[in-house]
Parts: sequence; C-alpha cells; structure tokens
Amino acid sequence: MRLVSPPRRLLRLWPVAVIALVLVVHALFWTNGAGAMRRSVEKWEAAQRETGLDVRFGRVETTGYPFVWRGVVHGADIAAPSLFHWSAEKLRIRASPFAPKRLEFSTDSAQTIDLGRRGLWRIDSDNGLIRVTGGKAWSLEILSDKSLIERADGGAAVSSEKSRFIVAPARSATGGVEAELAVEGLFVSGVADDGVSRSFGAHIIEARLALVPASEEAPQSLEIRRFHAEAAGAKVELSGALLIDALGYPDGALNAEIANPGAIAMLLGEIGALSPADAEQAAASLTLAALAGGGKITAPLVLKDGYATIAGVRIARLPRLLEENYAPSP
Repeated sequence: MRLVSPPRRLLRLWPVAVIALVLVVHALFWTNGAGAMRRSVEKWEAAQRETGLDVRFGRVETTGYPFVWRGVVHGADIAAPSLFHWSAEKLRIRASPFAPKRLEFSTDSAQTIDLGRRGLWRIDSDNGLIRVTGGKAWSLEILSDKSLIERADGGAAVSSEKSRFIVAPARSATGGVEAELAVEGLFVSGVADDGVSRSFGAHIIEARLALVPASEEAPQSLEIRRFHAEAAGAKVELSGALLIDALGYPDGALNAEIANPGAIAMLLGEIGALSPADAEQAAASLTLAALAGGGKITAPLVLKDGYATIAGVRIARLPRLLEENYAPSP
C-alpha cells in the first residue's frame, strides 16, 4: 500500500500555522496577564481600605503589547482621615509576566498632598518609583533621587538628595503596619508662625516604625523601633512607643542617646522649637550633662503635654499630630 504524501503547499504552510498558533497563545497570555495586573491594582486598593486608607484609582489603560505589561492609571487618590490626601493626575504601571502581583508605578505628572491646616503641597521628584506587591503580604516601596516638595503658597519647601520609604503589614499578631524611612541630604526651609524664615538640614535620617492599632487593652500607638539622625554635627538615636494624647500631641518616653546634645538644642532654636534664649540655656545645660557621658547623653526623652524633655531640660515644643477639626485646604 502506497502512502499518500500531503501536498507540498500544505508542507509550506505548516510553519505559518505554528507561528499563528504561538501568536494566538501569546496574545491570550498577555491579555490574561493584563487583566491580572488590573485586578492586582483593584486588590491593592481594597487592602489599603482595610487599613483605614481611602484609595481611589481612575481608569486603568493597558499598553505594552506584546513584550511587557504596561498601564496608565488616569487619576489616583490616596487619603488617610485627619492626616493627608495625596493625588496624581496620571500614574504609569509596569508589571512582569512572571510576577503580575508586583507592580511598579512612576509618574512625571503633577502630584499634590493636602495636609489640612498644614497646607497644600506640590511634589516634584526625579526618577521617582513606587513598587507595589499585592495579595495578603502587600507592600509599598517609594524610591526617589532628588526631590522637592513645596507648599502651594510658597511658604515652605522640603528637598532631599535621595530617599526611600517602605510600608507593609506588621508581622506581629497585633496587626497594624510597619514602615522604614531613609533620607539623605534633607533640607527644610520656610516661614514660621512668627513670620521668621527658618531652615533645617540633616545629613541623614533613618527610621523603622510600626503603627499598632487600638485594642481592648490599649489605644493606638506608634512604635519607634529605631530612629537615627545626623545633623549640625550631632547624632541622635531614639526608640520606644508613643501614644497620641487627647489634644493630638505625642505622649510617651523614648530611649535616647544624643551625641553633642548642645548642637541639637541650638538647632531646635533655629527652627523655632525653642526661643533663642531657651535654646542657649538648654544647650549649656545639656553640654554640661553630657560631660559625664563622654560628650553624649543617654536618658529617657519624655514627651508630655506638648513638650519634649531630656535630663530634666525642656528642649522643644511639640507639634500637634492630629487636629480635632481637620479640614482640607481650600
């Protein structure tokens, strides 16, 4: 029996059929991945709402076919009641086909953050990048090189050479969120309530924090697991837990180690946390107290009734963290 060979024309067409099949499969894979990326954005929004944040993203447009999943969020808003309201006109999204729940956001469009009575601020960042991982073990990471944040009325500005911020669910049974912050080359300037222009610079600031939710046994608290700062020739190390008192001020006692505390007192005077006379007196007292410790003080930093005190010396008036009558800026 003689076998009948397929027509030569069909033999020539089979590579085309294979390529077409591969393209169809890839298109289905890309479409499914693009849908997964959109669902990841929606799940991350929902996860943030469970922590008390109000997150609203506008229309998500998917692009980048056939090689990568890219998207654009038209309108993004994230708000925490009584604290802030951040918004951006447009966010670019990037996702890998192998990790669709890991998203990267970046933007060069206008960003604003409303801090209520502390004003409306504009944000300008070089190479700003936001990484988001969805699912139960969600995380948010913000990276930036040079950045500038200016109050809309021109009354203040904050700049840095490099910054990194990470927030994720706490690993402890109490729940809440954990955060890490690292800033290099920080510079803050502005006009204080007394009408005097003031400025502040820090070589480096690093912090590890945890926000512990309220329970039947205890109110909401802020755990400062580590705070390190280098500024004005001084070094500060802090750790401990703080509450917010009925008037909105931080309340508690932190473990503190301050090298060259006199310089810190003078710096607090320059930024208006102390009057010039009080700053000089505090600097003298703290310098004297540090002599026994080889130039540094190791003692509790007590935050109470709107003031900070260490080694019996009042070193600062504290800012109110929460305000009863919070209202967005006009």
